[in-house]
Amino acid sequence: MSANATLRSHTRFPHERELKNAGIFGRHRWGCLLAAGWLAQVAFRLLLSTHTSAPLFIPDETGYLLAARLFAGGEPGDLSGHTFYQGAYALFITPAFWLSDDPATSHRIALGINALISSAMLILAHASLRRLGISSGPAYLAGHLIALLPLVVYYAGFALTDAVLPVVVMAWLFAIHEMLSRGNSRAYEMAAGGLAVLALSMHPRGYVIAVVQAAFLCVFAVRRSRIPMYATGTLLIGAFAAWVMNGLPAARQYPHGALPLGDHLLTRLTTLDGLAWTFGLSAGKLWYLSVGTWGLGGVGLIVLATLAFRRGTAEPLRALAVIVLVTVAGIALATSAATPDEGTVANFAYGRHLACMAAPLMITALAFALRARPDLQLRTVLGAVLLTCLTAAGTQLYAGERLWTAYFGPFDFPEISFLVADRSNLRLWSATYAALLLLALAALLVRLGGKLRLIAAAGIMAVEAAACLTAATQIVRPGNEQLTDATTLSRAGFTSADRVGVGYAGLSRRVWLSHAHEAGRRLVPIDPSGRRPLPPEVTLVILPWAEDRSPQQSWPAVPKGWHVVTANRTFAGDWVAWRRS
Repeated sequence: MSANATLRSHTRFPHERELKNAGIFGRHRWGCLLAAGWLAQVAFRLLLSTHTSAPLFIPDETGYLLAARLFAGGEPGDLSGHTFYQGAYALFITPAFWLSDDPATSHRIALGINALISSAMLILAHASLRRLGISSGPAYLAGHLIALLPLVVYYAGFALTDAVLPVVVMAWLFAIHEMLSRGNSRAYEMAAGGLAVLALSMHPRGYVIAVVQAAFLCVFAVRRSRIPMYATGTLLIGAFAAWVMNGLPAARQYPHGALPLGDHLLTRLTTLDGLAWTFGLSAGKLWYLSVGTWGLGGVGLIVLATLAFRRGTAEPLRALAVIVLVTVAGIALATSAATPDEGTVANFAYGRHLACMAAPLMITALAFALRARPDLQLRTVLGAVLLTCLTAAGTQLYAGERLWTAYFGPFDFPEISFLVADRSNLRLWSATYAALLLLALAALLVRLGGKLRLIAAAGIMAVEAAACLTAATQIVRPGNEQLTDATTLSRAGFTSADRVGVGYAGLSRRVWLSHAHEAGRRLVPIDPSGRRPLPPEVTLVILPWAEDRSPQQSWPAVPKGWHVVTANRTFAGDWVAWRRS
């Protein structure tokens, strides 16, 4: 039995025989169970974000929140010189700013919107596994396993594109499969093109997806001797609409231009040092993708490579295998080439960039585990072990001692920190061994069959839930409380009636970007030297506080009638607040 036979594709869902033999309840019970499971996934995500009331990933979260505020009719922020945060995800969370003017409340509502969308991964995973010939019960259980992946759940707790991008990518791949399987399907053609455009308008990683979609349409046109007009038209029209939509935040929130990333990309792809950086970081991303999925992501990559290059693979499966592999490689290489050297461990091993590809790999691995012969399973698991170890070795070889001496941020490594019970160091090989041990145990239980397969699935879900809860309680919650305490304007007696002025020069961006969200309105730039008059509407002024100066010396040209209301030396930056007497 070939890998193709183990992952055969079906075009009807559910099977006609199942529908024929089912009663009224039988026809609808899986829909009810999926709805109940979706609600349970939503509740779990809301539980994890209970104590989150302010952005933590600075400047990314702030960039999206300010764009959403702008789309809701609020005042723009000024993020000139920073990365451009595209508008599609901001549109998703714009209702949060319609429902509340309070920044903390609107942030919580945004996380609720994330939970609603992210939990749809259960439904997509279930449908995808049914297409691969897995019966409803195992597909439902495996769908929960995939929807609970920390790479899917963790980022839903932040106002980030990564909260919904995995669902968009999974829906895109599903639409492509249906487009290929059903022949001339206008709805799925338009869905595939539209979802690729949605990814394009959400994040630079979407450019890779859009390029892959365009290449797929070209190959489709050649092989089937017809141009998929609906998919092509949706892609082209949607790309223009995305450009127009992104023009609003580009013009209003980046009046002096955004941080260019193309220079990094060009240098990294045309020099030997740049190529070493690109491939070294790509190895770290692939390592994280495997370890962060308990080794199953590596299994998925091996299976997809087999399907892509083995003769006799059905066209829908071969196309999807090639598309997923090319997308994984494209995102890994493009994001690595465009990444600036920030002096962090996350430069060399990072999971966020490929998190959107974790679910397709998990679906492939689980379908293979349920259908493949034991000897094929063993060889594939050994291949995944080898792949994981090779990428770990490549990561260590390129990064060297920087894996231990560079800055380690626990927010970037929730799964890794859980695996090794250490939130202060990467511990590359310990995490590798822990993930591969989980993979070996799961593979053994699956091979023994029977109820042990259920035990394996339940065990993995327990590990996933524990990893998510640990990250929420031991990483996110303390970090959010610490950053909020360090930057909150309540220290200065801020009220919604205040107009906040900021002296940007020398002020930590974690401070002023936190203030940009908390203030609820545009921060007014001021000149502490007095060369420009203080805008009359400003009632509260935030300035940097140099180490060798007193708080009163932070404003050399302070106008009469102003006094210091709070002075703060914090891990996020030192700042002083002034108010009119």
